[in-house]
Amino acid sequence: MQNKLWLVNIILSISILSLPFFISGCRANNGQQQDAQLQAVKEKQAQEKESKKLKNIEAQIENLFETLGGPSVIADK
Repeated sequence: MQNKLWLVNIILSISILSLPFFISGCRANNGQQQDAQLQAVKEKQAQEKESKKLKNIEAQIENLFETLGGPSVIADK
């Protein structure tokens, strides 16, 4: 009986002492996951910003074509 109680105490002690290590490991992984998600959002925003710039440039070129009456060179088909 004494040996079983001693064994249970050892197991509980090891479990309690190792718990912070497991928790901190999970927390670090969660931080890395959040960093990856934040990076993905930033990249998407940058792509959308570039896409808006390109659409604006395209609209300006179309406006120039309309103002000048079309392209100056007609391409062969």
